[in-house]
Amino acid sequence: MEVEKDKEDDTDYSSGDLFLNKTYVQKTLECSGCTINVKMLDTASTDYDLTGQIIWPAAKLLTQYIVSKREEYQNGSILEVGSGVGICGLFVARVNPNSVVSDNNDIVMELLEENAQLSRTDGYPCQAVKLEWGDMANIESVKKQYGTFDTILGADVVYWRTSIIPLFLTIQQLLTDSSSASYILCYQSRSSQTDTYLLEQASLHGFNYEFIDHQSFFNNNNNHTLNLLKSNDNDNNQNGNEGNNNNTNNQQEEEMEKEKETKSNSYSIKDEYLLSIMKLIVFKRKNEDSGDGVGVGVVGVVVE
Repeated sequence: MEVEKDKEDDTDYSSGDLFLNKTYVQKTLECSGCTINVKMLDTASTDYDLTGQIIWPAAKLLTQYIVSKREEYQNGSILEVGSGVGICGLFVARVNPNSVVSDNNDIVMELLEENAQLSRTDGYPCQAVKLEWGDMANIESVKKQYGTFDTILGADVVYWRTSIIPLFLTIQQLLTDSSSASYILCYQSRSSQTDTYLLEQASLHGFNYEFIDHQSFFNNNNNHTLNLLKSNDNDNNQNGNEGNNNNTNNQQEEEMEKEKETKSNSYSIKDEYLLSIMKLIVFKRKNEDSGDGVGVGVVGVVVE
């Protein structure tokens, strides 16, 4: 009897699908009276290129900064680059109907589109667009569709040093040519060499910069904390257990509600060391007529 040969394994291991995780959880986040519904992973993907599926600390801090100054962002057009989940742009959409979120990874873009749709369903216009930094054809396409932007946001988008030049080339093209236009970057400092390189490239690409002290707006005891209000990962699946005692179910629901309450501030950054290595920088175009210097120091003090 001839032994049947094993069927050939047609799994494409090079595609990355083997490690792909799309088990998203929908959460409701609140900051200073603004709420958003957003889908994300609860833990980071095993694929290093899919870091955009979760919320990183820099995005939390940038969100709190923007919300604390939301009156300043009610007008004009706003773009978030490297949005990932997109919480910064989604919160901006609560106060400004001209909010656009962007990313370059196809899988992350699927998630970002879903979150932009959630915002629109809630009644807050928000558009999602694929944006490849440094790709001039793609940049021109985005510019043709949306024009230039008065404010551009970016959270933890300088993880790789090689992305810094393409990023500034993109900002150069998409930021409105105005002295008031700004690119606001928040990131976790991981290398002093990268920090220095970032500021050097900012200057070479025609930007001044100002460091913002997070203590000027961030306080875990004030109204600008980022709070988790609801998460569907705690949904109680009772299928097939209809016989459980109703009192037990009610007790379980009460315990779940208490657990949610204890997590209400879990999305604010509480680690003092982590806060200490966060960089929040506002970049603006150099004013050639005034002979602006290379950059600006902390909280608006010009460094000559």
